[in-house]
Amino acid sequence: MPEHETSVCSSYEFLHSFRDKENINSTDIPEYNSPNAVKAFKKLKEIKKELSEDILFEMSDDLIIRNLYKNKVLFARFWDNVITTDLYYATNLPGGVEGLSSSCVNTVNVGINNVNITDVNREASLKILQFFFSEKIQR
Repeated sequence: MPEHETSVCSSYEFLHSFRDKENINSTDIPEYNSPNAVKAFKKLKEIKKELSEDILFEMSDDLIIRNLYKNKVLFARFWDNVITTDLYYATNLPGGVEGLSSSCVNTVNVGINNVNITDVNREASLKILQFFFSEKIQR
């Protein structure tokens, strides 16, 4: 098992970036044994072979963060809320279809306290969850 959820999220993101079309429903998401999954992970293996090495793919989240802050990273896939410098450029993951990518939400940070929540805050919470799960954001 990976030490952190980053590698699992990266796998999902890469796999979903190789789906066939932008507007998806649950039947359009590639299964791990599908031809799209084979293409996705072959592409990931190609990127790793040509641009990286095993040890970099196995780095802990802490070490990645330290290297990001020391500006020692040329390419990285990491949570976008960690990078706080203008030295890095954020872009979509490569995918099987031009302009089609994917992202993963770290669900540890999604929660609604239901103790003494006002109607206004309940409605605001509902709106943000609808935004997170909207077709526009999930594509």
